[in-house]
Amino acid sequence: EQPQLSLKETRGEQYPAPGSSPTDVVDYVSRLLKDGNASAVIRHKRASRNLLFADGRQWIDYHRTDKVWKDAPAPEGRVRVTMDYVRPILRARMKRLMSAEMSWRALPDSNAHEDRDRAAIATNVVDGRWSSTQMDGKVRDASWLAFSSGVAYLKQFWNSKLGKLVNATVVLPHPTLRDPATGQPVLVEYPVDQDGQPLVDQETGDPLVDSPDALRYRPGDTDSAVRSIFNVRMNPDAFGLLPSQGFRWLIDSEVVPVSVVKEKYGEIARKVETVDGVAQLKQFEHLVKSVGRGDNMRSPRDLGVGRRGSTQIPDRDLTVLSEYWEAPSDALPEGRLIVVGGTERLADTELPQGFVPFVAIYDETRPFDGYGRGTVDDLRDPQKVINKQWSLILEEQAMAGIGQWIGFDVPGLFDQITNASANHFKIPLGGPMSNRQIGDIIQRVPSVSVSPDRWRMIEAAKAAMFDIGAFHEVSRGQIPPGLDSGIAVQLLQESEDSQIADSVKVRKASLLEWGKQTLAMARWGYGEEEERWISVERPDLGFLLESIKGSDLPDPDTVTLDLEGFRSQSRSAFNAEIEKAVDKQWIDPRHGLRLMDLGRGIEGVFESENRHYARARGENLAIERAEFEIITAPEGTPLAGRPSLIHPEDGSPYLLPSNDDHEVHIRLHEEILLDDTKPWNTRQIVALHISEHQGMLQLQVEAIAKAEREAAATEAA
Repeated sequence: EQPQLSLKETRGEQYPAPGSSPTDVVDYVSRLLKDGNASAVIRHKRASRNLLFADGRQWIDYHRTDKVWKDAPAPEGRVRVTMDYVRPILRARMKRLMSAEMSWRALPDSNAHEDRDRAAIATNVVDGRWSSTQMDGKVRDASWLAFSSGVAYLKQFWNSKLGKLVNATVVLPHPTLRDPATGQPVLVEYPVDQDGQPLVDQETGDPLVDSPDALRYRPGDTDSAVRSIFNVRMNPDAFGLLPSQGFRWLIDSEVVPVSVVKEKYGEIARKVETVDGVAQLKQFEHLVKSVGRGDNMRSPRDLGVGRRGSTQIPDRDLTVLSEYWEAPSDALPEGRLIVVGGTERLADTELPQGFVPFVAIYDETRPFDGYGRGTVDDLRDPQKVINKQWSLILEEQAMAGIGQWIGFDVPGLFDQITNASANHFKIPLGGPMSNRQIGDIIQRVPSVSVSPDRWRMIEAAKAAMFDIGAFHEVSRGQIPPGLDSGIAVQLLQESEDSQIADSVKVRKASLLEWGKQTLAMARWGYGEEEERWISVERPDLGFLLESIKGSDLPDPDTVTLDLEGFRSQSRSAFNAEIEKAVDKQWIDPRHGLRLMDLGRGIEGVFESENRHYARARGENLAIERAEFEIITAPEGTPLAGRPSLIHPEDGSPYLLPSNDDHEVHIRLHEEILLDDTKPWNTRQIVALHISEHQGMLQLQVEAIAKAEREAAATEAA
């Protein structure tokens, strides 16, 4: 074995090892930010220009003193035209990159019911967090940023303000209840008040669960935030957020009021003050927030502005809050998180969840470029050509005298001709006008002929923009002239889809990484003891477990996630699948109508999607946990006198003679019965329960046979 090298030997003398002084840690993070300032300013300048350009402010210049983009002053008498093709192209691109509805699915490792159940739980968790945190809108926001800056980021974090309100409880022995087996007091969860005192009914000793004095809190849950390249920097040699792409660390920084830092971090942040660089970073953030507004307006939602109508917070009351995230490595297996507020170290710990919780949302990727490229970069130059040529055309027409008149200054003549649109050019009268034609006296100034080269430049620029954005007639719902073949239209659509295929694949891979990080954070946050409710799309689909723990979730590093229907799939497409199954007599027409109401296509037919499957799986779990009692079936039941299983808490039977799908139950219970790795006692109990279902099946067969015999006898008589 080779000896382990120290951090200073591998990363240099300037790297502060865990446990170093706060000054060394802050200096290291500040040095990384300072070293990356030059390249960051170039990226920020390009991204802010593109964001303004895509929003319609396409006549802008960079102000070197203020280091911001401003509307360029219009020269006297010049005409400016903005024929904005960028925005509709980006809207169409957004629609084609993002599906209208996305369906998450975790694929089981095997066909075993346990693996299928864990995969179903993971599917419900990821799908529930996607809808609960409005991820569809956040991904669209990140996409709009990526169109202009090349990349945006989704940051996963644990939001302690999410979740359903629950009572804070303490476990205490009940004053009167005793365990019949041991005689010991029964332990009960009691809610507590604001002071931590249990709320007990003085007469019965039972907990006051619905007491208005109970302390309630939210358990927290996973959440996501959108971050831009104005916030995130990573090690310069990285070209992605994966270790295989050279990623080692990133810094997420933003300008925030000092009061916010102190409120969040408490006593440790009491010395946090403003730092150099606040004004520069704030310039870019304010410029992005000002998109679509004039330079003399300020949004009430700007970072440095309080409530509406208040004055802007001065720079001396703002500071830079930076988070340094270092990926796990051989030297630091748990990674590292450093939080710096101003010049104060606020935290220096291992990664809370064991991974760097950032996902890159690219517009287009570039080889060995971690910041990608934006479509607006390519659309900007042809759009400028269109704007400039249209402006020159209007200027030429104005200068050539559209709507103007020229003639001899005959008294009263020009009084009869309007000059609302332009001027009258009057030539002094030098002789009699008798015997002259009207055309010899006054004429309209002829219009200028626009050079065909200008029209060709405009058409060529539009064609270039449409090729770049894959935005042709087919994308806009139009059929190109002279094209009447459905196959040709389909080939055109496929050709356009191929132009954005790489972007779609990269987007899907990013969202799958988001799903894995969501599972990892949920597994960490839900814990081993605390149970949580999980949401499902429709109650009709049933569910396997009403509540879960972190240990119930599969390992995110091994689970296989997939996004079904990442591209748009309409409700009519789902219904077409069902109609096909009905036509082929795979399913009953009435069942098909119920499936159409569910809106998930043919998937609802599968056995694992119905309540019989869920009920049988619940029975398997209860038997393995020994949550059952064996009694003799009472008189009046179909299997009277035979051994039967019931739940010990409420005495409800495991077997519902007239309602259970016995064939489904038997098939699922055999998963335990035929598994030689299960304890024999458990397999015996399962065999006993299977015999109940088999007995009911036999009674049903005999009842059907008896009815057929009686019908035949009646017909013969």
